[in-house]
Amino acid sequence: MGTERPNSLRLRQRASLVSARGRQLASMIIQNKQTIDAFSEHRAYFTYWNLFLQLICLVVVMAIFDPAPLDYKTKEEHAQVYRADGIPISATKNVTGNIFYGPSNKVIIGLGGAYGPCMRRDEAVNLYIEEQRTTNSEFGCCVRPSGDYCFSSSEETCNALAGQRFYNNTICHGQHCCNSGTWPDCEKIPEENLSPSPEDDVCRCEITARPCCFGILGECAIKTKSECDFLDGFYQEDAVACEESIGWLRTGLIYTTSSVGGYTVATIISPYQVKGGPSPGVYGILACLYILLFESWQHVVHPKREVLKLIVITFIALLFGLLPFVDNFSQVAGFLFGIASAFAFLPWQSYTSKSFYRARKRIATFLGLVMCVSMGTEQTAPAVGDLIAMISSPTFVKMLISAWNQNILKIENNF
Repeated sequence: MGTERPNSLRLRQRASLVSARGRQLASMIIQNKQTIDAFSEHRAYFTYWNLFLQLICLVVVMAIFDPAPLDYKTKEEHAQVYRADGIPISATKNVTGNIFYGPSNKVIIGLGGAYGPCMRRDEAVNLYIEEQRTTNSEFGCCVRPSGDYCFSSSEETCNALAGQRFYNNTICHGQHCCNSGTWPDCEKIPEENLSPSPEDDVCRCEITARPCCFGILGECAIKTKSECDFLDGFYQEDAVACEESIGWLRTGLIYTTSSVGGYTVATIISPYQVKGGPSPGVYGILACLYILLFESWQHVVHPKREVLKLIVITFIALLFGLLPFVDNFSQVAGFLFGIASAFAFLPWQSYTSKSFYRARKRIATFLGLVMCVSMGTEQTAPAVGDLIAMISSPTFVKMLISAWNQNILKIENNF
């Protein structure tokens, strides 16, 4: 009996301890439930809205673009297209499937999808593009013996097509076909004034192949319209040879020069106004669009319409600069520095001899650098600032309006 009493006592103690812990646990559960019940109810409205937008984008994309094949493999497709000399050939392209029934890789990249070569420098892609540029620099005009068609190609490609004539360092319908001026901004020789010489066939022939941009690696090659359509490429109707973009380095130089120069001049005009932001650099890039448009005037389908668009965009942007706390001086100065930087850093197109191209490029670079340095010097920057301040001042605007009204009155009095 003596040994049973301590055991029963320990059992009762354990039972009371378990009971106390149970009551404490039950109390905590009830308290937590009451706290949870007191919370406000929230809906996942952001998630709903995000899913709705994604669904709308998916429907629009699938309505505009053809879906990729429902497959996880890359397959080859074959079709009969026409070569530049009019002979039908068999063309091949690789088609990548999409197991989720969606757009192709090209469409996804074009809509802003993450793609490494578009986000950083890729050595393999750059090597491929450099090989294309080297090949394009050796292009001439390949003309059929009868002179009825022609296209740009290398001498090796032209000789591979039996019976063709190759004219080295000659662009089809290029400088040789100009009556006056420099191609492409020149007056063409009328066809009835061309001589019967075979050398003039490069001016009277019909161009059957033009630059075609296709693929997702920056491919650009001289293709016929049928082959370019088969490759799902963009056929440049008004171009003769593949063109290059200005690249990230030139863009960075123009942006930085415009930003520094714009704020330098703006600080002289309004030294007590706090300034910041990318506006001068953005206006510098906008100025480059004007220079690029004038440089490629003959290649644009409606150049006057594009100029009008740029003028409207610039005018609206400058109107926003009249709002309080917006520094319009730095924007105008950045625009001027952008023009000067464009002359210094932009690659100029070459449609004539290489010696003329080199001379033109050196002169443009020299003038652009001189303008950038001169506008940013301690002696010249105040003068540029005073000019911008004068043009932007209300007094100058009133003076222009008054002069305009006086001229209108003189015209009316004459009648």
